[in-house]
Parts: sequence; structure tokens; C-alpha cells
Amino acid sequence: MAAHRDARVAMEYFISKIARTTWVQNIKSRSLEENLDLLRTEMQELDSWQTDVIIALHTAKVADGKTPKAEIWESLMDHEVRIIGVYGMEGVGKTTIMTQMYNRIKSSKIFGIAIWVTVSNDFSIEKLQNLIAQEIKLELSYEKDEIRRSMKLFQALKRRKKFVIILDDMWKPFPFEKVGIPEGNTNKIVLTTRSKNVCRGMGCQKKFEVEVLSREEAWELFKERLGADVVLSPEVERIAKLVTEECGSLPLRIITIARAMREKNDIREWRNALEELKCSTMEIECMDD
Repeated sequence: MAAHRDARVAMEYFISKIARTTWVQNIKSRSLEENLDLLRTEMQELDSWQTDVIIALHTAKVADGKTPKAEIWESLMDHEVRIIGVYGMEGVGKTTIMTQMYNRIKSSKIFGIAIWVTVSNDFSIEKLQNLIAQEIKLELSYEKDEIRRSMKLFQALKRRKKFVIILDDMWKPFPFEKVGIPEGNTNKIVLTTRSKNVCRGMGCQKKFEVEVLSREEAWELFKERLGADVVLSPEVERIAKLVTEECGSLPLRIITIARAMREKNDIREWRNALEELKCSTMEIECMDD
């Protein structure tokens, strides 16, 4: 499964592959261009979808019956918790959950400022300092000394008093003081990462794992996004379940493929979709290697 690449990249790749296949070209209700436009539009909507069904499916995975969102929000409100880690494999929905949390934080006005920074694999102290500085309108470009930069950033953030910094897609730990991020009970730092070890290295007091879906949960999510009123023939349903398995139990992949397969009744379209998904999965895995 293409679990180690970004779900968006995987879906864009899948779209480019199906653009050359007959299963799209044979759709009579819309032209090829219209179908591709529809798929790309849905890709653009991934960041803003209110994926409540994903959160509902994750409920069973939390021991005390709370959703990850509820657990994270409680930690944000807990004065004893300063650093929160959200971890899980690529494509399980960490960024989706934190996007919803970020919007809730901003609308609640509980914190003076909410800062979102995408750290990514090409991380450097200077780059992270610049990204945070941009968010709070602090000019650091003229300052080249790393220690002075961290001091200026530290003082600027201190003046904000109560803030939340979300560090999305972290790959390795770093010292907060080296960047210039102050720690304190009124301030909160939330990070998302693929690795629990990063959470440990950053001293997260609360760690929340966003897990992949079980086979049954993945199939329920696929059917939900395909359409609650859709009735598949036994043969198409068998292939649809194989399509779901090829999505690797990753919610964002399942949602995108299910939406792309809406109103598809011809079994040949489903077979071709399955084959193309298998090919795209294998080729992406080769790209990873």
C-alpha cells in the first residue's frame, strides 16, 4: 500500500493515470474533461471537508469513548498540559483533524493568537523561525545570527501571552529554545508527526494516535462516501471491497476514490478502476524505494 507517501500526491497521481484509461472515457453522462475537473475539484476540497464520518469511525479506537478531537480539545483546555502530540501514519487524517481544531481555536477566541506552521522534511531552524515570524508579522530577514533571531522571536511571542502553535508534519525533534518558542502554562504547542518517537523527543505530555481504519470501518466509510442510497450488485460490491482494500485503510484515499466512483454502475468501470489503483499503488511504492 502507498502508506508512506502523501495522500494528496497519491490521488493526484491516480487522477493522472485514469485520464488515459477507457473507464473514464466511456462515461456517457459527462465528458472526459468534466470528469477530470470534478476529480480535481474534489482534491482541492480535501482540506476543507468536514469529515465527521472519519471522526465517528475513530471513536471506537479511543479507550474512554471520546473522539481524538475531544481528547485534543480537553488537553488544550488543561492548564497542566503545554505540549500535545498527534501521531499516526501518512494519510490517516492528522492534518484534517488539526485543521478543524485550528478553525475551532480561532473562532473560540480563547487564545490570543493561533499559529499554523507546516514544518515538513526539509526542516531547518532558520526556516521555522521565518515561518513563525511571518505569522506574527515579525521582521527577521535582516537578522542572520541564529541566537539573536531566537531571542527576538521569543520576546515577540512572549508579548502575545496566550497562544497556540500548531507544528504540522514534523519529522524530527528540535529544542524549542533554539527556535525561540517560549513554553508556559498559558501557551500550547501541538505537533503532528508520523512518529511517536518525535512526540517523545519533543516532550509531549499528551500523545494521541490517529489509527488507520479496520477493514470493516474502511468499507463503511467507502459506502458512506459512495452514497448511502447506492445499491451495488453482488459482483460490483465484491470489486468495490477490493478497491477499498487498495486504499490501505487510509481515510483520505478512501473518501477520494469513493467520490470518484459515484454513479458508476458498469462493472467494467470498477474493474478498470481497481487495476489502475493497483498499478498506481505499485508505481508510487517504487518511487518511495
